[in-house]
Amino acid sequence: MRVAFLAITYVVALCAAPSVARADSKNAQAKEACFAAAEAAQQLRADQKLSAARGEVLTCSRDVCPAMVRADCAKWLGEIDAATPTIIIRARDPGGRDVVDVKVSVDGQPLLDKLQGTSLPVDPGPHKFRYELPDGKTLEESVLIMEGEKGRVLQVDVKPAAEARVVRVGDPAGALAA
Repeated sequence: MRVAFLAITYVVALCAAPSVARADSKNAQAKEACFAAAEAAQQLRADQKLSAARGEVLTCSRDVCPAMVRADCAKWLGEIDAATPTIIIRARDPGGRDVVDVKVSVDGQPLLDKLQGTSLPVDPGPHKFRYELPDGKTLEESVLIMEGEKGRVLQVDVKPAAEARVVRVGDPAGALAA
């Protein structure tokens, strides 16, 4: 009876060993990913690529990461969120009515298919905004976005094609003529 019990225990141990080894391997890979994400986040923060840094910080703050790494990453997440600027894009017609059907790209990358009235995170630094208006006309402007700036309104004044221009809030003369 005792020999049968030992034999069964031995077989169970042999069957369980590969899954334990796989689990250890997965844990080691997860920890390596945590350390790599934490390191990448720090470099991206230094390069003012806060959006990408935020993604890395979310990776290194997962439950599978070592507690010390998780704690650092959670702290960095708050710092990154505080430093990440946000913008709100508004377009108005000559009557002062909101225009929603405006496509927006930033630095050649699509940002919005239509305006939503929501605050959008962007990395700090100089950017080129391109607005595609409902009549097919496009406007471009260069904007310097400051770190920590929240809720900055970029306003597009949609006028008849000959008069369309970008208006910067707080700039009474307007900015760029199309």
